[in-house]
Amino acid sequence: MENLSEEQQEAILAYIFNRMTEPQRVAFDAELEQNPLLREEVDHQRTIQRGMQLLAYKREAADMLKRINVSMDDEIPSGSQSGSEPENDLDRSPLVKPLWGRPMAWVAAASVVMLLGLFIYLLQQPTRTGSKTPVAQTDRPTPPVNNRPPSDSIPTSTPVDSASTAPPVDPANADHLLADAFFRASPKNAPVFSPGPDTDAAAPDDSAAVAIDSANVLRGASLLKRRRDQEAATILQQIVLEGYPGHWRATAEWYLSLAYLRIDKPREARAILSRIARTKGHPYEAEARRLKKEMM
Repeated sequence: MENLSEEQQEAILAYIFNRMTEPQRVAFDAELEQNPLLREEVDHQRTIQRGMQLLAYKREAADMLKRINVSMDDEIPSGSQSGSEPENDLDRSPLVKPLWGRPMAWVAAASVVMLLGLFIYLLQQPTRTGSKTPVAQTDRPTPPVNNRPPSDSIPTSTPVDSASTAPPVDPANADHLLADAFFRASPKNAPVFSPGPDTDAAAPDDSAAVAIDSANVLRGASLLKRRRDQEAATILQQIVLEGYPGHWRATAEWYLSLAYLRIDKPREARAILSRIARTKGHPYEAEARRLKKEMM
């Protein structure tokens, strides 16, 4: 499957958040009709944004109910003071209003009904195109590459199964939503270094180890795209622990943090993100800082 460029990713976000001009929107709609991969990514991003909105509404509802409960508690009288007053003096006892006679109770009920209506409306909004039923994944787990190739050639990227589609994400899980928002199917390319004049031509060549790490990183990213998160975490963890130091092992750290968020291990993911954010020159240093900030 052909991967989308950074310009197309930015155009998708501008399209979803209505930041396009009318001519740009018309041109983008025409491109959507011709590009099924672009339509699939637009639907995926809309699902993520809808889940983030639901999560925000849920937090606002919890905060509002908490404030209302505090206000209602303040309205309840603390009771008559103990002292020399007779216990049967009913005329001086404070009057407690019934629940339906308090304005804050009606405000709380109206707020709950309004937020519930918003939840139902957002959940019933269909995506633009595509089926809502995820395709079942029946292929077996792919083990990591263990045998090193005899030549020093770097293999090409592992193709991604174009027939697989991601199942819908649970809106209540913020870690899953953040991992999906920061996930990219194509890792960043390794920088190209030209050998200096003092390079020893007889020095041992490590391109075979680099080739194995790059192939396993691509395989891990492919498994994450197909929601096989536990298998991806196993492969990526092996690269982080045993891989050759360099670009691909650093890339494996980033994708391993996303896999940990998917399999409900936020503590391990946060530890990796902190290490990446402190590493100057790490290929995903900026992304790790933004993701760590979103998790706070």
